[in-house]
Amino acid sequence: DMDKSSATYGRPLVVSKFSTEQNGEDTNTQGVCPAALGVKDQQPASYDAATDTLLFEVRKHSAALERDPKDAITYYRRGIAYEKVRNRDAAIADFTSAIQIHPKFTDAYWCRGILHFRNQQYDAAIGDYSEAIRLKPDIADVYDYRGKAYLANGDFRSAIADFSELINL
Repeated sequence: DMDKSSATYGRPLVVSKFSTEQNGEDTNTQGVCPAALGVKDQQPASYDAATDTLLFEVRKHSAALERDPKDAITYYRRGIAYEKVRNRDAAIADFTSAIQIHPKFTDAYWCRGILHFRNQQYDAAIGDYSEAIRLKPDIADVYDYRGKAYLANGDFRSAIADFSELINL
């Protein structure tokens, strides 16, 4: 409503034919921006001062995935958003979905590896870093991360090899 004298000025107009109150909460409405509707089964958008994070990122990407559940990039982006709000399990699941849809998604392997490392799942982290390196051997940072995972796993020879490769890149 853009009428400055209106009590609902600045708020979206409520259109009856799109209203879940009128049509029922289990009605899937098409042709309307999900942000205008709210998204079924999702928490409302909010700001978390403790993490300085806008939680609506998860909601936004969830809405996009409802429209296109085969979008690897959106799973990846939602994984990043989940990590920002410290939901590692959901982030790992989304990176895994991105990889299943697009098996050559280097950044998804790398990010999932980081989360495995943080969860002290070093073998899983090494596996993901190794796949990222196989796909794109010129990303120096992945050698650093994999070297640290090897160190944490006690494999000093492999760690030295990765740190040496890092220096050479």
